[in-house]
Amino acid sequence: AVDTNLNGNPLVLPPRPIYVWLPPHYNEKQKYATLYCHDGQNVMSDDMSWSGHSWRLTGALTRIQNEGLLRVPTIVVLLPSSQDHLVPGLVRRRHLEYAADSGVFCDAHYKFVAETVKPYLDNHFATDPNECYTIGTSMGGQASFQLLLRYPHLFAGAACLSPYFEPSTITSALQNAETLRTKRL
Repeated sequence: AVDTNLNGNPLVLPPRPIYVWLPPHYNEKQKYATLYCHDGQNVMSDDMSWSGHSWRLTGALTRIQNEGLLRVPTIVVLLPSSQDHLVPGLVRRRHLEYAADSGVFCDAHYKFVAETVKPYLDNHFATDPNECYTIGTSMGGQASFQLLLRYPHLFAGAACLSPYFEPSTITSALQNAETLRTKRL
């Protein structure tokens, strides 16, 4: 796990573990694609998932890599969302961190992933900077899309599965259509 208390403001972005999954037969001399997963607690195992049912992504990646179907072996970065409430029963921190425009909360989240987590991982693992992607479902899909929009020089694409998009996200997509044409969505 990577120490996420690097932003210096735990009130805005509380520390939480970030998990890094390395593909089978990881070799430091080879370059790997990187997949940043929003709501990362839902990706690997049913025990970690808030619903009790995970994507089982790493098992699927291992299987398709072993079958030779994966173009580039992939490092998976799990970015767990915070499940706490800022206003009990009303406002979940995740909704502010993954929003398109909630000010300090979403700005801190996107900046932390792009300017702290990604450089840390690029310096400690054999990542290919041209093969960096992000993925998420629902609000995590919006967060992945926002990360791509805000940092197109760092991310080659985003998988937004059944995304929840705020109107401002759709407006941003239209305003950045030329940049998005060069990305994988």
